[in-house]
Amino acid sequence: NLSISSLTILLDILLNGKRLEKLKKYSEAVICYYRVLEGCIQYRFQKTYRIDTSRPDYHRLPMSEETLSKHLDGRLPVHIAFNDGYRILCLIGDPFAKELDPKLVKSIQQIRNYSILIHGVRPLNLTQCQVCGTFAEEVLKKLFEVYDIDYDDLIAKAKPCSLDFALFIELLS
Repeated sequence: NLSISSLTILLDILLNGKRLEKLKKYSEAVICYYRVLEGCIQYRFQKTYRIDTSRPDYHRLPMSEETLSKHLDGRLPVHIAFNDGYRILCLIGDPFAKELDPKLVKSIQQIRNYSILIHGVRPLNLTQCQVCGTFAEEVLKKLFEVYDIDYDDLIAKAKPCSLDFALFIELLS
């Protein structure tokens, strides 16, 4: 089910970001790190509030749709991504979201948006990438902890996978 997030997939995306960072592909790495953050927020909605973020049922939250809408500029998002999801979780007093530094969240959003791959006109640098990567990993670790999953064990078992040309040709045939 592609509408349900997975901590394993989020860990894989984080590790792909780290590989891209080592290759000095900072803009691409930041996109991976941002997706990890967004995935963490979406996972929280799915597992804690039983909300499909691609078709949210806001009645499941401990705050009325009317109140939420007022705090979100008069509209509820059709699907929940990082920014709106983070704001909603903060509004309802979600303990996971409340632990995240709002200034750092805003900074990460700005770094991502300034990227040439999103809305900006310049590539990102190592410092910006490291800020995003460190924060994404911290948030993912916290999420693993919340759901009592051993992050260190899973990361020790994680192995990069690579498709060589022969396997690609075999898959096509």
